Amino acid sequence: MKSILIVVAFIMVLVLPIQAQLAHDIGITEIIVPGDSAQIGDSVQVQVKVKNFGTNTLNVISIRYRVNGGSIFYSNNINLSNGLVSNADTIVSLSKKFKVPSSNFNFCAFSMLLNDANYTNDTLCKYIVATPANFDAGIDSAWVVPAWNDTTSLCGLDSAFIILRNYGLDTLTSIPIWCNLNNIPVSVDTWNGSLASGDTAIYCFITKFHSPIGQFLLSAEVHSNLDQNDCNDSASHVYIGIYDCEGIDESGSITFELLPAVPNPAQHSINLGYFLPSSGELRLSLYNALGQLQYQRVLNQDRGRQNLTLDVREWANGFYFYTLEFEGKSLSNKILIQH
Repeated sequence: MKSILIVVAFIMVLVLPIQAQLAHDIGITEIIVPGDSAQIGDSVQVQVKVKNFGTNTLNVISIRYRVNGGSIFYSNNINLSNGLVSNADTIVSLSKKFKVPSSNFNFCAFSMLLNDANYTNDTLCKYIVATPANFDAGIDSAWVVPAWNDTTSLCGLDSAFIILRNYGLDTLTSIPIWCNLNNIPVSVDTWNGSLASGDTAIYCFITKFHSPIGQFLLSAEVHSNLDQNDCNDSASHVYIGIYDCEGIDESGSITFELLPAVPNPAQHSINLGYFLPSSGELRLSLYNALGQLQYQRVLNQDRGRQNLTLDVREWANGFYFYTLEFEGKSLSNKILIQH
């Protein structure tokens, strides 16, 4: 038994020098800020707890951090007031702030010290949940009406629509929005209303436009200084503008002509396009698959190409038939509502 104790003591004598404290050894023991969650768009000042694992008193250290493996932010030459003695810890606030991204993220902090030979305690990481911002207006999609298979006609005025969504916590009441063609603004509007958290609204821009010939980009943007998340502020769609003037005969006269309904199937709204040979009264009647009248509207409209947009978000799924009546003539077509 005595010989065993001697062997153990001998091994401890050999091991202890290996585990002896280093003179210079700083490490990060806790990430205080950000916490386990952070609000999207917030500007965060990082706070970490550092510990002096070495024997020498420390007066100056450096801390770096990285968000989602991106660029490294530096805070060099941080002065530790009165010095940090051996085995003591302190909380350090970094001057360089970062903006919370739009989704959950990884955060890593790194301590740096000249002649620090122990790297095992220099890095600390944590997974952080990104929570919704207070003010966050976004655009889900943007489209032109009328359009057919991403093609528009140059023979009339087009309208731009968007789906506006409240991604934030606060109810939205006023949102500046822009509509662009090939990145040039054509309509600068302000949406007004009441949009609760998570809700959507369909908006039609006030200014109509003639589609450019050939390929063009339609885009829409939120332009609010209050918005805390710019990752969802825009949406775009590529179209091709062509000269395809249905409803105009060889003499240049306009005939009563029905254009394809778009989009079809429809989920949120559907546009009914048509040509009128003269100004007058137009009657729209819409029936379900059983032939039951579901909707009827009478409009006084001008000669030329016209568009009528229907909000179908509350309509039941299924096939519908609609009829346009003008000056004793009627035209019909079929549409599908599919939410």
